[in-house]
Amino acid sequence: MKKIFYLFLLPILLVGCSKETEKLSEPSPVGGMISVHSQREFSDGPLSASAIHSDVFTRVAGDAVLAYTFEAWTRDANPRCVLHKTVTGTLTEAVFEIALIPGNYDFLFWADFGKGYYNTSDLRQISFDGIPYMSGSDRDAFACALENVRWNGGNGVGATLKRPLAKLTIQNTTPFITGDKKVSVTYRNVPTRYDVLTGTASAPVEIRFTFPTTTTGSAAVGEDFLFLPTAGKSVSLSITVGDVTKGLDVLQLQRNYTTIVTATFE
Repeated sequence: MKKIFYLFLLPILLVGCSKETEKLSEPSPVGGMISVHSQREFSDGPLSASAIHSDVFTRVAGDAVLAYTFEAWTRDANPRCVLHKTVTGTLTEAVFEIALIPGNYDFLFWADFGKGYYNTSDLRQISFDGIPYMSGSDRDAFACALENVRWNGGNGVGATLKRPLAKLTIQNTTPFITGDKKVSVTYRNVPTRYDVLTGTASAPVEIRFTFPTTTTGSAAVGEDFLFLPTAGKSVSLSITVGDVTKGLDVLQLQRNYTTIVTATFE
């Protein structure tokens, strides 16, 4: 009887083991929409009564387009980007249609004029792009980070992108009497990389470049947008107009404010 018992037990055990080989189905991505807005106005109130004031950002209709970039990053021990997407929007808003596996993510956003001034292939290390260095109003940009977002689809996520840069305006004390004067500028210790998640800039370098020549009847020398240095650091500035050179050892900069540097070059 013992032999008969073991013969019947064997097929029962084999059938039970087969269940261990079944695979669990992986979760599927869930779609949804993300609406973003860019806050274009500069902050109200002066940083320094003598040198810095608020300003209003304006654009002509032909330039009323921004390139918006979105990234979703995991929040595990080794964070990685699982979605990178770029869409075209207006100066004030854009919409991303995305699909992600349900879970918690860090959402990063960046918007600029898409003129090649920035390398945005990785929003954790945005960098200046293009040689030589290109200055001007087209360097303006906007950014935002939403941390630990619980994604399960739908249209419930929105973000407001704000300017992570300071605007620099350089001008003569009076309108130039003589035009076509060459203008050269040197920045020292200016950051060239930006991390949207942490909101910090890094990789300071010295940059030399030229503004367009001066115009008769205008006091303008040039304008630019700069990342802010880390705490305890400062950017210095040297400007040459024609054969006159002026400098600042410490350039006052504040995010979303305009710094006006006024000097006598003529």
